[in-house]
Amino acid sequence: MADVEKAFLQLGLEEADRDAVRFIWLKDIKEPWSQENVQVYRFCRVAFGVISSPFLSAATIRHHLRQSGEKVAYEIEENVYADNVLMAATSTKEAQEKCRMAKVIFKEALMNLREFTSNDQLINDEFADEGQKETVKFLGIP
Repeated sequence: MADVEKAFLQLGLEEADRDAVRFIWLKDIKEPWSQENVQVYRFCRVAFGVISSPFLSAATIRHHLRQSGEKVAYEIEENVYADNVLMAATSTKEAQEKCRMAKVIFKEALMNLREFTSNDQLINDEFADEGQKETVKFLGIP
């Protein structure tokens, strides 16, 4: 099991699409609401909490997995939920190979696959991230 680091923030928005995700900000909260006191900003990344964000993330991950053509990419495509990746292996060697290849696939997509967790301590030791917590969350549940 692994996690795609900051999955939504990895996804940029095309310049033309940024008008769909504008928000306004008061320049000075002590001043009354007016055109002169309002600043309009636009997101340049997919925002967490927007209803389309999970779809955009899933579609992007699926696109890169299909571009890869690697055997493990097909397994990941069938076993990815949001930013969580689940893989299975019958041996430590197979698990190591799958984890390495998965990291390469996501690196090619400019995404960091991290927080690998396994029931095999050798895998946990090899793929441990600095500062990784002992308690594992999957789908937001510890």
